[in-house]
Formats: sequence, C-alpha cells, structure tokens
Amino acid sequence: MPDLSEHVGLSKKFSAAEAFETYMQSRLVSVEGFSKVKAPNGKSIAEVLNEESKKESKEESKEEVKQEPDHNNIVKKAIRDALAPSDDINKARDIFNETITKINTSIEAKDIFHAYTVIDNLSEETSHASEAIKKQFEAEKKALVNKFKEQEFKDSLTASSLGLTDDQVSRLEKDMVAALEKSQKEQLSAFNKSTQAALNSMHQEAAAEGQNKKTIKHKIQHDKEFWDNVTRILVKKAQENGQPPNISLGQQTESEQLEGIKIKELGTFKTAAGQRVTYSEGDNSFTIQLPNRFFSPIYYRFGKARLKEDLKTIAEAVKASGFDSITMTVRHNDNKHAMELAREAVLAARNTGFDEKKITIQVTVDGKFKKMSATEILNSSNSLRKAADVGAERYKQQLGDEKKVGTDPYSINAFKEKLKIGRDADAQSESKEEKEPTEADSLDLS
Repeated sequence: MPDLSEHVGLSKKFSAAEAFETYMQSRLVSVEGFSKVKAPNGKSIAEVLNEESKKESKEESKEEVKQEPDHNNIVKKAIRDALAPSDDINKARDIFNETITKINTSIEAKDIFHAYTVIDNLSEETSHASEAIKKQFEAEKKALVNKFKEQEFKDSLTASSLGLTDDQVSRLEKDMVAALEKSQKEQLSAFNKSTQAALNSMHQEAAAEGQNKKTIKHKIQHDKEFWDNVTRILVKKAQENGQPPNISLGQQTESEQLEGIKIKELGTFKTAAGQRVTYSEGDNSFTIQLPNRFFSPIYYRFGKARLKEDLKTIAEAVKASGFDSITMTVRHNDNKHAMELAREAVLAARNTGFDEKKITIQVTVDGKFKKMSATEILNSSNSLRKAADVGAERYKQQLGDEKKVGTDPYSINAFKEKLKIGRDADAQSESKEEKEPTEADSLDLS
C-alpha cells in the first residue's frame, strides 16, 4: 500500500458528471432530428410528414371513413424505432452516472485515496462510456439501413406525403445515413471533449497539489520560521472546525494535516540559500530579491547552483499554487546580467514542468521591459536548449513515477472495492423499500 505521506488529494469534483446525459439528450431520436434532409419539394422531410399528418388528422375527424394505413406515421415510427436507445446504452448510462456520483461523493468526503487512483478510475469509466456510445452508433446506423431494406417501409415512403420514387428512396437513405453519421461524430466529440477537459483539470490539480505538498514538507524540515507559519495556519483551521489542534512532524500525520494548506497562504518563506520569497495576492506574484553580485560572489559561483535552486523554488511555488502558465519578470540595470537571469529563469520553469509555450519573459533592456518568449530565449543557445529539454523530460519522468503511486494494483482495487460496496449498499436499500491556466502567475526577480 502506498505511504500516506505521498497522498495527494483532490478538492474539485469531476466536472463532466452530466456528459452522458448531455449525449443522451443530443441524440437523433426521430425524423425531427433530420432537419437538413430535404424532401423533393425542398422542405425538410419532418415538415412534410408532420404537416400532412396534421391535415389528415383534421380530415379524419370530420369524416371517419378512411381505412387506409397512415403511411406518414408508419414512416415516422419506423425511424423512431431504428434510433431507439438499446438496453446496453441505457445500462451504460446508469453505470456511468452511478459511478461518477460515487467518485464525486468520495472526493467531497475527502476519502483517503490518492488523486491518481481516482483519476485512473474516472479515465477508465469515461473510456467504457465512450465505447458504449460507439456501439450505440453502430446499432443505430445498422437499424436505419435495414429499414430501407424492408419493402413495407419503402412502400410507405412512396405512399406517404413524401411521394418518393425508387431513386428518391435511395437518395433519402444516403442523406439520412450521412446526417446520422455527422450527428454521431459531433455527439462523440462533445462527450470526449468534456470528459477529457475534466480529466485534464484534475491532472493539473493533482500535479499542483503534489508539488504543493512536496514544497511545504521539504521546507518544514529545514526552515523553523516556515514551520511556525504552517503551525499557525493549522491551529487556525482546527479552531474554525471546532477541533483541538493536534500538530506533529510525523510523516503520516503531516500529510493528512497539510490537506488544504497552500504555499501561497504562508505569504513569505525562505529558499534553501536563505533568500526571502514574498507572495502578493493582489497580482498573484512571487518576488525574490537576489544578492548583489559583488557583495555575495559565492552565491553566483559553483555553476550558479544556489541561483538555479532558488529560481526553481520560485517556479515550484507557482506550480504548487495551481497555475499552468507563468510570466517571469527580470529587473536589473545591467542588460547582460539581466539576460543571464532570464535564461536561468526559463530553465528553472522548464525543469519544473511548465510548457514552453506557457512561459513568458519580461526582461529589462536599456531601462525598458522587453517581452520575450521562452522559445526565443532557449533557441539563442544550443546548450541552454538541450539543458531545458533534458530538464523537462526529467520532470515528466518524475511525474510518471508519482502517478504510479496512485495507480498500483492495490490502490486501484481498493478504490473499486469501495465503489462496489457503495453500489451493493444502494441495491440492498432499494430491495428493502420494495418488500442516491489560469491566468499566468508572475515571478519578479529584482
């Protein structure tokens, strides 16, 4: 079982809980859905069939003599039958809705499951749902095509208000199948887009929360002032919840207690090299005052290790605050040194997992701010480009390792077992009743 000190929770529920219902509501279910399929007179087939049906209905009410079949309604019913939802899609919808409800309830209850355990299960559920929708598409198309093979249906198309010839029946089949396929493609795209966006949002939150906890836990161990600030927040939260504060540096207790505490809540903290970082809520910025090069030469020696580590600390704080983009502002009266800092800042951001396209640099050049892209800066040096690419790949590997913590067989099975128990409990209950990026963050280097 994964160590709870590595536990990463989620605060936001799966936002695409209604995705399956939205799909069901958007399905073509009758002739009215084929609004762009035209009859020979230029009107939609629905208009023709419905207008004539109303007319016939009025005439029949006046003189109840006609014994002929109502071919208009025969055609409309045949189309409804072909597009009817199968038992399989109804079952898939019920399973999806029930499972997502259980997962969201688990998130809301702050159950002790790793974020990636939850996300992995959600991904599996959305994949099953997507496959079920595809099978429904196949069944709908097959049923519609088969209708056009039935002589009775073709006869009704000819005898109906549409008055189609054999050639026009064939044309209608092609038009309706094409319209159905187009609608199905749009439906699946909408479902996948909404569920994937929800999963991406949860991945972003998990990565931010993981970085947040790692940053806080590391600083607790090495910075007494930082721990005092964390303690202050823990005491306040305990009092707000009407609970006595129970604060400990133990690894497991620490992870549980850090739930909900954000690095930016602390306002200020020190880097490993002792430089103070300040967070400003007004503009969502972290600011660090770097040492003077002449008075603190050691800080910039040894391959600029201290500078690199401090800049990475700032980038990690931005990432931990939930942002997936960053604007880095570098201020210095020496143009050459300002550009060196800008290069190191971009490298730090890439090493922390920020997408190159989501890194913006504002650097002082001749006393004025110049806006530059990360790509522009990285491409200015082959060695810098290589170092940034290597750092970004290393971050991906580390993130992949963290995901393994929550997606190991034990965690997955334990979570599924909880959901299974929940479903069984609902079934038993029913049985008894019969006999529920952000805006870019800002880094200010002065």
